[in-house]
Amino acid sequence: MRSEDYFVWRGSFKYLREQLAWDLDLLIDKLYQNHIIDAADKQQIEKARTLKSDKNGAKQLVDILGFRGENALPRIIEALKSINHDAADYLQAKINYFKKEKCEKMDTTPVK
Repeated sequence: MRSEDYFVWRGSFKYLREQLAWDLDLLIDKLYQNHIIDAADKQQIEKARTLKSDKNGAKQLVDILGFRGENALPRIIEALKSINHDAADYLQAKINYFKKEKCEKMDTTPVK
């Protein structure tokens, strides 16, 4: 993920872990169909779930998704829209806020 996307992702870790546990099976299938995770990732998530719970599986999924490549977050949000719209909206709002803050900091530089 791009550094700003990763910042948003890691800052949302606890929220995502709780939200994604509710629809974990559907989400895993959707992410797999969209080539965001692969079969090995699915196995890791299932192993984590077997050992503990859906929350542990969701934690494993959040960890894996944090390292899916530069343009992963928009693809993850798109996949979430059909399964957990609240989580998709939450992430999009965090990205928008981060971009707004970044722009405002750039605009406050005094002009000489």
